[in-house]
Amino acid sequence: MRRGAKTAKAKVETKLPAARKSRKSEGSRVHALEKRLGEALKREAEALEQQTATSDILRVISSSPTDVQPVFNAVVESAAHLCESFDAAVWRRDGDRLLLCAHHGPIPMGAIGEFFLPLAGSVAGRAVAEGRTIHIADIQADSDEYAASTAYSLRIGVRTILTVPLMREGVAIGAIAALRSVVQLYTPRQVALLETFADQAVIAIENVRLFNELEGRNREVTEAHARVTETLEQQTATSEILQVISQSPTEVQPVFETIVRNAVRLCGGVHGGVYRFDGQLVHAVAHNGFTTEELEEAWRKTWPRPVTAASVACQAIRTRSLVRIADIETAPELSDLDPEARANLRARGSRSVVAVPMRRQDDVIGAISLTHGEVDGFSDAHVELLKTFADQAVIAIENVRLFTELQEKNHALTEAHAQVTEALEQQTATSEILRAISRSQTDVQPVFDTIVRSAVRLCDGLFSALYQFDGELIHHVAQHNFTPEALEAAHRVYPARPMRALLTGRAILERALVHIPDVEIDPEHQYQALSRAIGVRSGLWVPMLREGAPIGVIAVTRAEPGPF
Repeated sequence: MRRGAKTAKAKVETKLPAARKSRKSEGSRVHALEKRLGEALKREAEALEQQTATSDILRVISSSPTDVQPVFNAVVESAAHLCESFDAAVWRRDGDRLLLCAHHGPIPMGAIGEFFLPLAGSVAGRAVAEGRTIHIADIQADSDEYAASTAYSLRIGVRTILTVPLMREGVAIGAIAALRSVVQLYTPRQVALLETFADQAVIAIENVRLFNELEGRNREVTEAHARVTETLEQQTATSEILQVISQSPTEVQPVFETIVRNAVRLCGGVHGGVYRFDGQLVHAVAHNGFTTEELEEAWRKTWPRPVTAASVACQAIRTRSLVRIADIETAPELSDLDPEARANLRARGSRSVVAVPMRRQDDVIGAISLTHGEVDGFSDAHVELLKTFADQAVIAIENVRLFTELQEKNHALTEAHAQVTEALEQQTATSEILRAISRSQTDVQPVFDTIVRSAVRLCDGLFSALYQFDGELIHHVAQHNFTPEALEAAHRVYPARPMRALLTGRAILERALVHIPDVEIDPEHQYQALSRAIGVRSGLWVPMLREGAPIGVIAVTRAEPGPF
């Protein structure tokens, strides 16, 4: 019993040290777990802080599409804080130097955009030159290799430097640098973070560049669209006038009224008028922008006038030249304008005036005059448009005169009528083409199709085709009356380079009309298979020239030989 008891006692005594050892080991494990948990929480906090900084920079990028500076400022501030640096800076390459773009920290630097580092002899310069990250543990130990950086670092107390290049499409365009005043290498996480900031800086630079390019292109497109719109408006007005001309062969008044209405509208005028000169007196024949009272006072009581009268329209007729007054209040050209006339212009809100003579060969038969509410309100484009309108007014006058004379002269009726009809057909064809242009602002094909149809009809041809020249090749883009076999033959030849053996190429090379009475006997023509497939024996090949440079050819041909 006692041994047994002793034995039991011994067992109890041997278990007590084991229990103490187990509790001590468990405490160590808990301590280790708490330490790892703390490190994990610290890493998680650091990662969250880095992600927050990255997110903040991305928000700055999205909110600053036209200005990269806020992004640079956010990058250097985050880099200095998260990379545990007492200073950080962003540099952009400018030739053989680096310009300071942003800076955060106590280091004294010059103004942004003015302070610079040499590319050679600086840590940032080497990162840019080699396109890689440079990590210097102690810049003062590398005094020979980084002379420029070392000298500056000695003055400001910099020891450890981390520099990451800003890479765009494989080329370094700058660098971001983090600086420490103690010798302490950056951790891999901090290096990776600074490289992320560098990528974000490049994204911001690219965003601003692309945004500015897009803005510039949008401006160009807007300006081009405005020019196209203005051109189409002018062409539409011209087409309208031509239609009125064609519809009023015996009456010129509708033409004058259409002209002055479009002139005032397209030139932004206050009012305008059309005047006829009979050799002695100037007559006001059409107007726009006048009230009934103004017509009674300023027009019907004062017109007709002698050509020597103090009037801008009379001056244009008298001098046979353009009269352009930038400001009626100061222009010396209006020194002979009577005070009442100047007062009338002022009362209607006019400040600038322009008058264009209407010429018929060597004679001046009238004028078109407009006033504008602004000083120098008429542009050169407005003047050219008025000259076009003046030419159309002369055409209308001439058409009416010819038509009247032909009615009075029965003997010449047939011949003269044919001339007028031909002129009207040409004007109608022009009108159709202008209408096609105005209706097809984004598609030239309907215009080309209208042109080739008109060419066959007006030139008494059988076939017609239109070709475009892009500077290297001639392209067949439109045709009329081609059979499927002819079209297939044309597609086998075109696109083609300009050459004299090809009649379209000859027109482009010569930049002049090519008139071939018989293609079968033309010594240079070498594409008989094509001409025979189409059925061509004679034709005209006319180059389309823009500022003297060929951009295409219009061809009209016949199936029988002979000159046009």
